[in-house]
Amino acid sequence: MKSFSKLCLTLLPAIVITAFGCNTGTGPKYADGAVDIRTASLAFAVGDSLVVNITNLSAHNVFYNLCPVFLEERVEGTWLSRGSPSDGFSQSGCEAIAMWLLPGESTVLKRRIPMSVPLGTYRIRFENYRIDGVPLRPTYHLSNTFVIQ
Repeated sequence: MKSFSKLCLTLLPAIVITAFGCNTGTGPKYADGAVDIRTASLAFAVGDSLVVNITNLSAHNVFYNLCPVFLEERVEGTWLSRGSPSDGFSQSGCEAIAMWLLPGESTVLKRRIPMSVPLGTYRIRFENYRIDGVPLRPTYHLSNTFVIQ
């Protein structure tokens, strides 16, 4: 019986932490929400129109902005930004306009793939997805990977 009590006292804190989570107050706070960012195709050619579908998978209204948007290439395991304001892709100096996606709602982004980008594996990254002023997890700011061939 003593062993069982010892086991319960050892396991109880682990069960409580697992069931209720443990927030130490350190690290970034993220909103409880999900956005799916998916390209219309898994392969594109330089100069093609890149179509990106953005869907709110959460139960909350999601604040978003399509500006700036980054085209990132995977090079030796690292993501490097490609495209620039001068080629019209990233529009990093563009005006931030607040928009909302209601639960289940989708929107579409279309951008021309710059002629200057090298062939390779890419993703799209956005910066501004929030619920009540709190950012979504960084993974919800990224599209699936795709190739430019």
